[in-house]
Amino acid sequence: WIVGDARLPLLVLMAAVLALLALTVANIANLLLARASAREREMSIRAAIGASRGRLMRLLLLESLTLSLAGGVLGAIFAAWALDGLVSLVSDVLPRAGEVALDRQVLLFTAALATVAGLLFGLAPAAQSSRPDLQSPLRDSVRVGSAGGQRARKTLVVAQVALALVMLVSAALIVRSFAGLRQANLGFDPEGVATGRVALAGAGYRTEGQVLAFLRQLEDRLPALPGVASAAFTSILPLDAGGDSDMSFLVVGKPELQENGRPRVSWYRSVSAGYFHTMGMRMTRGRGIAANAPEAVVNEAFARRFWPGEDALGQQVLLSRKGAPLTVVGIVADARTRGPRNETVTEMFLPYQFMAEGGYSIVLRAKGGVDPASLIPSLRALLASIDRRLPLSASATLPELHAEALAQPRLLATLLGAFAVSALFLALLGIYGVVAYAVGHRTTEIGVRLALGATPGQVVRLVVGDGVKLGLAGLALGVAGGLAVTAGLGTLLYGVAPHDPVTYAAAAAVIFGAAALGSWLPARRASRISPTEALRG
Repeated sequence: WIVGDARLPLLVLMAAVLALLALTVANIANLLLARASAREREMSIRAAIGASRGRLMRLLLLESLTLSLAGGVLGAIFAAWALDGLVSLVSDVLPRAGEVALDRQVLLFTAALATVAGLLFGLAPAAQSSRPDLQSPLRDSVRVGSAGGQRARKTLVVAQVALALVMLVSAALIVRSFAGLRQANLGFDPEGVATGRVALAGAGYRTEGQVLAFLRQLEDRLPALPGVASAAFTSILPLDAGGDSDMSFLVVGKPELQENGRPRVSWYRSVSAGYFHTMGMRMTRGRGIAANAPEAVVNEAFARRFWPGEDALGQQVLLSRKGAPLTVVGIVADARTRGPRNETVTEMFLPYQFMAEGGYSIVLRAKGGVDPASLIPSLRALLASIDRRLPLSASATLPELHAEALAQPRLLATLLGAFAVSALFLALLGIYGVVAYAVGHRTTEIGVRLALGATPGQVVRLVVGDGVKLGLAGLALGVAGGLAVTAGLGTLLYGVAPHDPVTYAAAAAVIFGAAALGSWLPARRASRISPTEALRG
């Protein structure tokens, strides 16, 4: 209940953060492994003069922990600086976001995470360096790294590529889903519509007669507002996440549809006669409701459910709260009134004269060229002229409400996209580092190849091939991991499958390109090696 429906997106973001941390740890571990190879002479001398393996490991792990804790301190400082901006970014998405603070628990968690990270990226280099070859100090001219160290570096790069692919695929799916949500057909036209809510029950309107008298006056005066093309009101506004309202009813002549005495409709709205025109909703059959007539309009989902294979027009429903039946006079196209992500539900639209509610949202469609937000002050003035006790609340334009409905998927797409780009960059650095390190240790070999007639292009292909092999191994592992991870994203996706082949192919192509680029940069340098200098050095 603390995070509401943001629980799954928050879990996805936490997983992405941990994956990004793992990529960073792998990169630093690779750097420390390379540094460990460069310190083989030092470690051999320390061991030769009596340093035990445990002492060497403690020394190296202490260096790693110092590095990680320093990074943790810098991270905490940056988090404190960016906290206000982050809270404002998630305030519309995360319940109780204002309570987020950099308190003692967060700092202790940061310190623990930094300690674990330091141990993780320092363990492999420490294990390698604590087993020095005591003969190596006398072999300065031989530039070779240990086979174990090389395998560890390559394994880390493969893991980095795999993680980067998983993150890139996940981010691409979420971004494509968000793009689909933005372009989804809502079934109504939010552009150019302003809205505001008036609460009658809290302003002394205690009887149905008082409510109806006010609504009739409001219905008469709304169209006369300057800049208004059409106007209406509804008990529940589309995109109102908290406005779900159902009711009991009987389908006249369909006793078999009763469940425990009465079936139920998922949603109903009490509306004025001009509601469908003002909202830009399409009538597929029949017409809208007339003022003060015992009529109802249902959506296509309602007609399919309760009159399958029949004509819904002319059918009658009997409400539990009223004795007189209402005749269905129109069928309106299905609309995603609960938000672009939610599926269509069965809906029934009733004249406000037959179902008066304690509060209504007023909708005003602006004339061409008129800013819908400019209609709100006129609406406030109109309400004040009718009854000064009635303030206008929740005033906004429907495009603003639509944007609010997309706030969570937009935030998730933005953050995952940023994390995926960071992961791609880290994977590129990892491949570059390993290939560049290998080139440095193969300088003599490359010089011999060039001296024997190899062309610079052949050297480039040789070096790039090594990096691309690592990339392909990581891609294979990443595809398998991605298929497992993205299966859990199904409820966050819209219009795209978790295992969409186009997304996987595009992400794999990007990762492959990054692997080729990360290999080509040191390969180009290798192709320019002077054979004479390489053989001399």
